[in-house]
Amino acid sequence: MAGTFSTVMARPVPVVAGLMALGAVLAFLEMGTPAALAFMVAGLVMMYAYGRNARPQ
Repeated sequence: MAGTFSTVMARPVPVVAGLMALGAVLAFLEMGTPAALAFMVAGLVMMYAYGRNARPQ
């Protein structure tokens, strides 16, 4: 399980793209709250992954 998390955080783009697509489908189906949650989780994954992978200069 820890290996899966590390793999996802090393390359978060497919997970973020999937969450964004899910949010778009939910928004199209007029399910606003789940769509907003999907978009928020996608943003949090992206911020966490790129913040964790940043290297100080």
